[in-house]
Amino acid sequence: MKRKNKYIKGLAGALSTLTVLPLWTDSIDARATLPWFPVVGLVLGVGVWAVGLGVEYITGGGFSWFVALSVVLSGVVLTGGLHMDGLADTFDGLLGGSTKESRLSIMKDSAVGTFGVVAVVTVLATKLISVAYLAGAGLLWSVVPPYVVSRTSMVLLASTLKYARPEGGTGRAFVDGVRPLDGGVALLVSVILLYPLGGITAMGLLIAGMVVTVCVGWIALVRIGGVTGDVLGATSELVEVVTMVVSVVILSERQTL
Repeated sequence: MKRKNKYIKGLAGALSTLTVLPLWTDSIDARATLPWFPVVGLVLGVGVWAVGLGVEYITGGGFSWFVALSVVLSGVVLTGGLHMDGLADTFDGLLGGSTKESRLSIMKDSAVGTFGVVAVVTVLATKLISVAYLAGAGLLWSVVPPYVVSRTSMVLLASTLKYARPEGGTGRAFVDGVRPLDGGVALLVSVILLYPLGGITAMGLLIAGMVVTVCVGWIALVRIGGVTGDVLGATSELVEVVTMVVSVVILSERQTL
């Protein structure tokens, strides 16, 4: 029973951390939440897919751009814009400042700079274009897998790099004490969830996601010596948008065969 409660608390904690759902308000065992990140990604993906289907039904299926807008905006709303904020702060910090300390200071500043604005606009625009294509091609379901892969990437990064801020921060609990095994468990869960897609599509999305994760992790390691909560959020957004583009490429090629 105790072990069962631990799993339930882990899922509730993961949902509370990654979404706007206040399911767990007590102190969260960060490590217990990590295996659930891909599952929460699935929940978010199904949620935005459902919103898109609803708009598609209301509009008669002829307004793919409206559908795409509803999917992208609902994704931001369901996550409380948390990862978008991390994306902006990360780009401002990693691309600005001359020292590790100055970069971390920029990332902590609530003001958004030019790099952050460009990153957010580019990611949102690319998502909008990708989802509009998928909706128009009758492939709206394919918005779900990128949410799974992107949340998995956060665990992989947290389990392989150290926390960058010596004084600590909100993301420290999700990095300190986390082992590569935790990343492996999350990856296994992700593979199981993506299995129904079929080998080529699932592997393509996972490989693309891992490439982006490694690149972001390497840049963060060089520029600030590790990761922060902002970097984890930025990684999620970048993996999500890249895997959406990869979905468009893979599924469009399938349709032309």
